[in-house]
Amino acid sequence: TRVLGDPDLPHLFFVEGGALAVENALKTAFDWKSRRNEAAGRSRDLGTQVMHLTRAFHGRSGYTLSLTNTEPGKTDRFPKFDWPRIETPAVHLGNVVEAEARALAQARAAFEANPHDIACFIAEPIQGEGGDNHLRPEFLQAMQALCHEYDALFVLDEVQTGGGTTGTPWAYQQLGLAPDIVAFAKKVQVGGIMAGRRVDLVPDNVFQVSGRINSTWGGGLVDMVRSRGILEIIERDELIPRAGRLGTRLLEGLAKLQAEHPETVSSARGRGLMAAFDLPDTGARDALVTRLRERAGVLVLPCGQRSVRLRPALNLAEEDLERGLTAIGDSL
Repeated sequence: TRVLGDPDLPHLFFVEGGALAVENALKTAFDWKSRRNEAAGRSRDLGTQVMHLTRAFHGRSGYTLSLTNTEPGKTDRFPKFDWPRIETPAVHLGNVVEAEARALAQARAAFEANPHDIACFIAEPIQGEGGDNHLRPEFLQAMQALCHEYDALFVLDEVQTGGGTTGTPWAYQQLGLAPDIVAFAKKVQVGGIMAGRRVDLVPDNVFQVSGRINSTWGGGLVDMVRSRGILEIIERDELIPRAGRLGTRLLEGLAKLQAEHPETVSSARGRGLMAAFDLPDTGARDALVTRLRERAGVLVLPCGQRSVRLRPALNLAEEDLERGLTAIGDSL
């Protein structure tokens, strides 16, 4: 709790991996909404839907398959729920204010069309696989307010953004948000959720009923010892604030490459060490990813239709950051 904890999110549940972290965030929300409805004299069978965004990736198991909508090969032919999906008003895609207005209108319409049946809204603060899509704080704050208005939980999937990579323990801490549930994994070395006191509006929520959510190996000794060891290093070496400082240099370097290659590189963006840029099309992007790997020994990831995402480790050496930027420039 000292390194990554949030006193406003006192409930903790541990499980194996990010998809199951999101699964249990959704189960927490379903249980909460069903009980809220029942307490208000409505049907306990209401509260079965999850509002989410286009271009989202939340996992490949169970409920999460109904949310993930990036590369079709990951979800095709698997049965899915038809849950409300609203537009992603990503900053770098242009006309963001208009896109936000459309998305918020879609969200309100979905709440109105499904009274008392939407248990939560879930989003990645920065969509990773979907294209490193940054969402403005104003949009996420408005979605949070809508969730409160319609008695739904506001859930953030910080599996990729959490653990310090954005320069703070969690990305939401830079966005003026107070999520009800946060899903985590990856850098934390164990999957799980943190939940806030709004969940306690239901006295017999999943954190109060033994076995309501559970996992054989969740929070197992090996995972927890490894997690503690990594977190101690992160704290000792002050890697989270360092990620913020190195991220500033990384974004400066990408902006310089964009200025030098205006016909090729666009939309350089980042928060901490979670950075990305766009190329003209999928073919150019894939060719660059291959050149960097095969000729320069630099690993980057494709995302979205034409984006390249960078995911350096928290203990990235400054000289390796510079080598990586040079390699990208040479490969362009």
